[in-house]
Amino acid sequence: MEGEKTKKVVLDIFPTGICGCGQRDAENAPLFKLASDVLRDFKDKVEVNIMEYGTEIDKAFLRLNQILENSGKGRIVSMGLGAQVFRSIIPMIAINGKIAFAASVPSKEALYVKINEALKESS
Repeated sequence: MEGEKTKKVVLDIFPTGICGCGQRDAENAPLFKLASDVLRDFKDKVEVNIMEYGTEIDKAFLRLNQILENSGKGRIVSMGLGAQVFRSIIPMIAINGKIAFAASVPSKEALYVKINEALKESS
């Protein structure tokens, strides 16, 4: 309907290579291609946030901790282990603040199924 605001699905993407050195670019190529495909295929229905490291590492850890809390992993956060588990769960994709895929890049089909489910939930 006109005037109605469509809710967006939010994807938070945590690529590999937490050092920010760029040496893991080849590993991240499939993940970045997937993010590009999502933006193309879902246009204004999906917001994609790719976490940056280097000088933005604190912001990435803060978002990771929020996602862990939302995903029922509050104990990891309360124990201060968010940063330690970071390396074992990336690459990671969160949908609407909850872990959807961890430790591997999903297939396009698998990701699109979860995005479509999230779109249905938000409408």
